Amino acid sequence: MFQVAGQDVSLATLTIPAVRFWHLRAAFASGKAPAEGAMVTATFGDLTATGTVTASYVDADVGTCQIVGGYGGWSKVVRARPYHSLSGVTLAEVASDLATDAGERLEILEGGDAALGYSWSRMANVASHELDALAVRWWLGLDSVTRIGSRPTVQRSGLKLSVVDYDHAHRLATLQEADDKLASLVPGSRISAEGMPVGTVRATVIRVSGTDAVVDVEFAR
Repeated sequence: MFQVAGQDVSLATLTIPAVRFWHLRAAFASGKAPAEGAMVTATFGDLTATGTVTASYVDADVGTCQIVGGYGGWSKVVRARPYHSLSGVTLAEVASDLATDAGERLEILEGGDAALGYSWSRMANVASHELDALAVRWWLGLDSVTRIGSRPTVQRSGLKLSVVDYDHAHRLATLQEADDKLASLVPGSRISAEGMPVGTVRATVIRVSGTDAVVDVEFAR
């Protein structure tokens, strides 16, 4: 099953990079599309992704939408905010305030916090740019929670993978999974299949056409 907001998709591409935002572009033969600004859920096999519709339109009876992970707040401009503390300003404090002001949900993973010194100045700026200014590794989960820290590595098993193509030099593979267990092919997944070595997925692109899905993965080096 390949659906967005309960509608079958005719074409879709879900891109999940190693860091920052995941995004999805989908087309619907129904001639309808979810409204811009709506929070919607995409279901691709056993994978679910919830995000915000950033663009929606209908052309020649084909509905199209673009969805980005999160609640739409990271593109908002936040006000300037100074921080001073004799006990030290922490990254967790600054990032949590930033997420709250932007209307986003945030989780600091183990090892994701850091000391920023005795003072820190948040500029009046686009919220995601100020998150970048903290020089941290952050990424949007498919549940639209922003996480700071490294993605956990998860060993996957029981997959029925077919290797369509494998580029050893660039650590790239094109795969199909017989039962559409696509949730096991997201970044952080450690997978293996005949025709390629064991590897940990760094980035994923899922391409859907009708009732078929092909997955491009980049492995960590």
